[in-house]
Amino acid sequence: MNEQPWQLQIVRRSLKKREKLKLLDHVFFINTSETALDLGCAQGILSYFLRRKGGRWISTDLDLKNCRTADALLEGNCMQISSGLLPFRDESFDTVVCLDFLEHLDDDDLCLREIRRVLRVNGVLLLAVPRTGRIFFLHHLRKWMGMKLEFYGHKRDGYRLSDLRSKMSRNGLIPGRRWRFAGFFTE
Repeated sequence: MNEQPWQLQIVRRSLKKREKLKLLDHVFFINTSETALDLGCAQGILSYFLRRKGGRWISTDLDLKNCRTADALLEGNCMQISSGLLPFRDESFDTVVCLDFLEHLDDDDLCLREIRRVLRVNGVLLLAVPRTGRIFFLHHLRKWMGMKLEFYGHKRDGYRLSDLRSKMSRNGLIPGRRWRFAGFFTE
């Protein structure tokens, strides 16, 4: 019996993952000859679909257990990294994909500088972070219900758009287009 891996079964049940995949299909393109870095691959769910778009990928995560799980799904090229330091040469990648990873780091500025360092001139960064602010009451509701950031491995709730743009610019990255997905919903 050839059962589908559990990571791929989750996609069918997760509104947020389906929305993210739909957005990635719409906005993300890569040539087969390009190199790509996937920061924060977790168990490899989105990485699996990103790799199907082409390119030569290296996936990374902070957690060794996640790397092992992802490595089995992705059939290789997954490695553990520590903090925001990236063990790659300058200008190694045409594309860096950083989906829901930055908020897990103590020093997100360091990670953004490192992304800039390993990204080739005219390279593309695809960055997704949770958004926060006064109107995003779910963050407050979670706290009220006793759900702490540490439960998710987060160091912060998320980012205000203006703060993220400033942080990117300060670290040598030029903010471009932006999209929203999942909206009100979270998991």
